[in-house]
This record gives sequence, structure tokens and C-alpha cells, in this order.
Amino acid sequence: MSLRIALLALASVSETGTASLTLQDVLTSVEVRFPPLVVAREKVEAAKGARMSADGAFDLKVKGKGGYDPLGYYGGAVADVALEQPTRLWGISVYGGYRYGDDFPIYAAKSLTGEAGELRLGVNIPLWQGGPIDEARLGVTLAELGVDVAGLERDLKGLEVSQKAAHTYWKWVAAGRKLEVDRGMLRLAEARRGFVESRVARGDLAALELVDNDRLVADRQAQVVASEAALARAALALSMFLRDEAGDPVVPAPERLPPDFPEAAPVPAEGLEVLLAQGLAVRPELARLERVQAGLRAELAFQENQRAPALDLKVEAAKDLGDPTTYGPDPAFKTRGEAQLGVSLAVTWPVEQRKARGKAAALEAKLRALEAEQGFLRDGVRVQIREAHVALEAARRRAELVDRTYGLTQALEQAERRKLELGQTNIFVVNLREEATAKAAKERVEALAAYHLARADLAVAAGDRP
Repeated sequence: MSLRIALLALASVSETGTASLTLQDVLTSVEVRFPPLVVAREKVEAAKGARMSADGAFDLKVKGKGGYDPLGYYGGAVADVALEQPTRLWGISVYGGYRYGDDFPIYAAKSLTGEAGELRLGVNIPLWQGGPIDEARLGVTLAELGVDVAGLERDLKGLEVSQKAAHTYWKWVAAGRKLEVDRGMLRLAEARRGFVESRVARGDLAALELVDNDRLVADRQAQVVASEAALARAALALSMFLRDEAGDPVVPAPERLPPDFPEAAPVPAEGLEVLLAQGLAVRPELARLERVQAGLRAELAFQENQRAPALDLKVEAAKDLGDPTTYGPDPAFKTRGEAQLGVSLAVTWPVEQRKARGKAAALEAKLRALEAEQGFLRDGVRVQIREAHVALEAARRRAELVDRTYGLTQALEQAERRKLELGQTNIFVVNLREEATAKAAKERVEALAAYHLARADLAVAAGDRP
């Protein structure tokens, strides 16, 4: 687990507490414990392992061999050990070694060394094919890009999941607020029963008014039951994103509902261009496509280089150590102690080049396809941001208008209830006013929920978490 994830886990509010559950609490739980994001993080670690494996092409290598002829006139014995270090510089590899050879005939003089053996040092330089790029360096480049791609796929999954979590959270809050509206309606009808009963007893109201009020109580009780079930379903949906330290879903209790929605803030029109630029710069799917293109371009460069002749230069210096050694029993033939320098050049020319040309053609086609896909994806990002911006502004305006309507219906309801106290109306009309207020209250809840959903959508469209 990364340091950032660990800090988020330590800072997160306990899901089993009684404090109001905030959207940030849910998003923190999602980032730390949501299983698909855990899987995405592990894929990043797997990609890092693949990168380490690709770096293994440049590991220091130890090579050794030995031989002995136990039968025959010459009892030749040889031992050879060498270190080879491939480098990332132009495909150059350097090596050094020690060799000991004794009791060989003159025609096998190359196997004979001085009495203390022979030291050698050499370098292999690919002058053309394998110089600008080779398979090992291509593997490292692709592995590094693979880490980036895995990280961007994790970020993309994080955006998608956080958007769903925000939607689920605000729907849960909306279900809780609607339940409060229905409970308030039920309390009104229950509290009014004593007043109506006393009025009926005095003869100020017909007995049918008491029956009508009892009908309202029963009807509103049924509505409360339905709203409680809706809140329970919303809490279960939210539990998929809200998890405890063991990663198990936590169903938030109704007591954890926030007291109300945050108010709908104005949407600055001048921020649209900033959001467009931000979205095009940071959206993970765009960045991922760029990394894929970079990998294809690296592969294309490798295939183009494979069409060039393999022109490899080898330079080696060697020096016998100790006293010279004779070739067998004849002391007239001895090894020499002077340093030696050898230079060789090897050439391999792929004549038809069909393998490299075919792969290059396929890679070029893939790159052209990705360029078209990239343009289409960028257009889609622009449209998403603009649509989300329009939706947010519309949701804000609707929230303002619905809030005004709610205030007016409350005033009418209070006036009608006062008329009932004065005997100037009946339960039926009061109920109509109360239902109009409840409807306006629920529309206000829906409008505020739509505003916060639109805010989450705009943030995600611009590449941010809600």
C-alpha cells in the first residue's frame, strides 16, 4: 500500500461511528478499500515487476568454462572466467576475464597462457543495427510505459468509481430527506387529531372531519413505510462503496444522514475554458492513449533499425601474466609476455527484410488508427465537459426556482391551517395545501440532488474526483 493510501486510511472517519457521513468519507473509503481499485493498484505493482524484469537484460553476467585432457601426449588444461556488462549506451557491452591454459601443442597455441594466466578486457560496439535501439532497451521502454499505462488505468477506474460513489451517496441523502418530509407530514396529521376531536366534540366541526383526518394518518403512515424502504435500499447501494478496515461493506445508519444538502453555489461561466483545457490535459484515457502511441513508436523505431545491416565492432586487449609458458616439451616455443590488441568487424545484412518491413507496416497502421481514435476521444471529452457544465447551470437555476416555490407553498399551507383554526375551511382543503408543500419539499430535495450529481459529473469530466 502506498504512503498516500495509508495516510487516507488513517485519516478516514470510522464508518461505524454516528457522525454525519460526508461524501469525502465515502470517497476515502473507495480509494482505500474498494475491491476494483485494489485490483487496479495490484496491476500497477505487477507492471513494476515487469519493468524490473526488463531491467534484468542489463544485469552483470558471470561466465565460466574449463577443460582437461587426461589422456594423450599433451595433458592440456584450461580454465576461463569472465564478467560481461551490457549497457544502455548505444547497445555497447564491455567484458573482462581471466584465462589459464597449460600443456597445449603449438597448433593449439591460443589456449596456452603465461604461468600466471592471462587477463583480457574487451568491448562490443554495434555500429548500425542495435546501436540506436535494441531489443533489450525496447523491452525496458515498453515496460516503463506499461507502468504508466497501468497507473492511468487505475486513475481512470478511480474516476469512474468515484463518480458512481458520489451519485449513490447523494441518492442516499435524497432518500433520507424525502423520508423526513413524509414523517413531518405524518406528525402534522397525528398532532391535529386532538384539535379536530375537540372541535367535533364541541360541535364546531362535522364528525366526518375526524374520519378524514384519521384517513390521512393511515395514508401518511403507509407513505413513511415506503420511504423507509427506499432509504434502506439506498443505504445498501451505498454500502458497496463504504467499507470497513477488513474491506467488508458497511450499511450506513439513518442517524448518519447529514442534516441537509449543501446549498447550490453559482457556476462561474468563465471557468468553462479552464475546465476544457484541464480535461484535455489530465483525463487518464487521453494520457493512456499517448503512452500506447509512444510504445508503438518505440517498436516502429526498433523495426526500422532491424532493416539496417548488423555492423558489430569488437575490440579486445589481453596480457599474459607471469613467466612465458612453453608449447609442450619443446623450450624453443614459448608464449610471449607482450600485451595484445585485437580488432574485429562482423557484418550481417538482412537482404529481403520482409520480417522487419511487415512489422513496421503493421505498427504504422496501428499508429494511424490510434491517431484517429485520439481525435475522436478528445472531441468526446470536450462534449462531456460542455454538457456537464450546461447541466450544472440548469440544475442550479432549477434549485433556486424550486426553493422559491417551496417557500410560497409553505406560506399558503400555514394560512390554510390558520383558517382551519378559525373554522373557515376543512380538513380536505388543508390536506391539499399540506400535500402541495410536501411535493414542493421533495422537488427541492430532487433539485439539490440533481445539482450535486451534476457537480460530480463536471468534476469527473474535467479529470477530477467529485
